[in-house]
This record gives sequence, C-alpha cells and structure tokens, in this order.
Amino acid sequence: MKASEIPTDFKALNVTSAAFGNGGIISGKYTCDGKNVNPPLDVSEIPLEAKSLVLIVEDPDALGKTWLHWLVWNILSCIISWKTQCLALKE
Repeated sequence: MKASEIPTDFKALNVTSAAFGNGGIISGKYTCDGKNVNPPLDVSEIPLEAKSLVLIVEDPDALGKTWLHWLVWNILSCIISWKTQCLALKE
C-alpha cells in the first residue's frame, strides 16, 4: 500500500477493561509481582474493513523511558473480548 492510499478518515478503537478504569491503576495481579496475566479487555468500534488488530501496551511512567509491556499482533478483527489469562505472555 502506498502512503497516498492510507486512509486518514479513520476512527479510534474503544478499548475498555472491567479490571480498571480509563487512566486508572492496574491491579498488581496483572503484573510480574502478581500472577503476570493479562487483564480482561473489550474492544469496540472496530472498522468493518479491519483484517487484523495489534495490541500495544506501553507504560509512559516507567523509570527512564517508556516501557513496552505487551505487543500482540495479527489478532483476528472478529475477536472483541479477551478474558483474563487468555493471551500467551512469554518472557
């Protein structure tokens, strides 16, 4: 796809979690100090044209730099909900 073919009129996805609110603190359960599992996530507003999704979770408050916690790609666009501990997280 050429840069001139990339649409610029797209909408943002809506990602929410029952485990924490927007801008809220994530429970220690979902960290390496806890069970180190993913929190439950729900995604809405996925464009019909989407073929796959990418999930990037970064921590801009980490000491010294932005810390990349998760990078999951090639997620089928029909998957709109992830339960706790359903993403295979490898170190």
